[in-house]
Amino acid sequence: MDPSVILFPFAILGLRAMFFMLAGVMHKFRFLKYGLGLILVFVGLKMVWLKAAFDEKFPITWSLGIIGTLLTISIVASLAIPPKTEAKPPGAA
Repeated sequence: MDPSVILFPFAILGLRAMFFMLAGVMHKFRFLKYGLGLILVFVGLKMVWLKAAFDEKFPITWSLGIIGTLLTISIVASLAIPPKTEAKPPGAA
């Protein structure tokens, strides 16, 4: 039996837990939703395409590195790039 069949549900539960943990701080980091979206795209590609490209053995350190990098970039971008404020027309309250 393939061990990935047994471990796959735990991986999904881990991603689900990470999403709900980060959903609580989503309002503080405006680019976090894009980073999480890219992580989900990466995980989907990894399960379908990258495993075949790497002979069913995509390196786990690469996966963790890519996921950590995407999260870090989205958080740093949220802190570094100030949100755009709308200019109020003269005479507006």
